[in-house]
Amino acid sequence: MESRINLCLNRCRAEKRSALVVYATVGCPTPEESEVLIDRLIDAGADMSELGVHFSDPMADGPVIQRAGQVALKAGTTLPKILEIATRIRAAHPETPLVLFSYYNVLFHYGLDRLGGALKKAGIDGVLVVDLPMEERGEFMLVCETYGLDFIPLVSPAT
Repeated sequence: MESRINLCLNRCRAEKRSALVVYATVGCPTPEESEVLIDRLIDAGADMSELGVHFSDPMADGPVIQRAGQVALKAGTTLPKILEIATRIRAAHPETPLVLFSYYNVLFHYGLDRLGGALKKAGIDGVLVVDLPMEERGEFMLVCETYGLDFIPLVSPAT
């Protein structure tokens, strides 16, 4: 079965347009307000949503996302809370691809196998891990394959 991400990209390609992929740091300014914002972005035409997970040392992020992560952290946002929000977004938007956008440390400390099941249950379609080197992705790729999640590699100028 083709993933929601591939279905979305193929639909946009057939419509001869780029996909509108939106990013939001979940929990900024509060978990509740970010959920409303993401819902509105999808209602306004976003084809896909990246759900940003804050991290205490966001080396790959610019100042705006770093600040949003600090706000989310201060608001008490946790990965389990983000998964609850994702579950509700999935229920409201069953066809919209949802991508968890995170640092590896957050996912690793949650527990990779536990994470795979939780992501699948929440309706997450793919995972983009900003700081996972390609040559070290084997263990995480196995989790993605086991739970039917798309792994979205990030290629940076330093790669």
